[in-house]
Amino acid sequence: MKRLIRTTMTAAAGVGFVLATMMPVMAADSSEVRRSGATESRKGSCSGPISLPVPGEKFVAGGSSTLFDLATPIPAGTYVTSAGSEDLSHPALPPDQLVETWFAIFYDYLGQPVGQSAVTPDLGANDVSDAWTLSPTQLTGLAHKVRYFHGPVSPVLTPESIRPSCLQLTLIPLTGSCAGSIQLPVVNVRLVRTGQGSPNSSGVFSIPTILAGAYSVTAGSRDVTHTGTQQVQTGEQWFAKFYGSGSQLVGTTAVTPDLADNKVVDFYTLGPLTLTANAVGVQYFHADGVGVVPVTADSVEPFCLALAGNQYPPKDDDDDDDDDPKDTKPPKDTKPPKQDDLVQPVQPVQANPPAFIVVN
Repeated sequence: MKRLIRTTMTAAAGVGFVLATMMPVMAADSSEVRRSGATESRKGSCSGPISLPVPGEKFVAGGSSTLFDLATPIPAGTYVTSAGSEDLSHPALPPDQLVETWFAIFYDYLGQPVGQSAVTPDLGANDVSDAWTLSPTQLTGLAHKVRYFHGPVSPVLTPESIRPSCLQLTLIPLTGSCAGSIQLPVVNVRLVRTGQGSPNSSGVFSIPTILAGAYSVTAGSRDVTHTGTQQVQTGEQWFAKFYGSGSQLVGTTAVTPDLADNKVVDFYTLGPLTLTANAVGVQYFHADGVGVVPVTADSVEPFCLALAGNQYPPKDDDDDDDDDPKDTKPPKDTKPPKQDDLVQPVQPVQANPPAFIVVN
């Protein structure tokens, strides 16, 4: 038997990698025997412009492949992930092996993890091969190497032998921006509806002062899971609240439309926003999908938020108004005002401020 060395890998900062430990195991499953007369099934194939090298042999529970060097490094980004499995001993005699799964970890040139794929589904007992679209894989840095690991099995009752037959990636374009001279900071995690997990809202972001007044609003939503297999979720919506000094609420945006299930990113023009006082903070909330059934997590990420338009202070309530029938004061002088008396436009707030502080 070929034995594997026990190793432990740690995760790179900011990425939730699985702790992969390899126990001494057989490199192949010699006990698995094909069922005589059974009809085998071969299903699916991988798709994607980036094709990765895969092992030529099976490994069993607790095992892994060798480390493969990539001919062309893969840039950081989020990728549609197409994966396939093969077991030439299928259809096999009982007992069925229900955890013939695997996943891949990507490494930079120093050998530090920069990304991990989702775990594949189990290969069906009668299927010699199959392929699936997994949840997207996010690479936090340039990937130079890849290694394949058997999926988690506990307890190990059968060998669960499997071979990764293909792994292909397609970059998800996450470009685009909201139109507006005032670009707001946004939360970089998906929000979920109340009662379906966390988080339901972001912290409060400190922002350069935005003057009281009326503004047009452009918003963008994102959900990278829309490129894989997912539930139909019809309440992927959010809104933002603005706060003045002393944490007083000074304005709330309209709720975004639902992010269509066939789109990763989309942009919307919302109704106007009125700030009743100067705003110095913004916070994002899931809209909780009021009236949407069935209830699902409806996870969505606020991708961008921008304001534009009227940046003049609101009219003073004590200001005289010649058209107000309640105004009993003598009419104003109708002479043209002096140039110095004219209201000067307020300069726009700087767009794309260099830094923001999240207040938890």
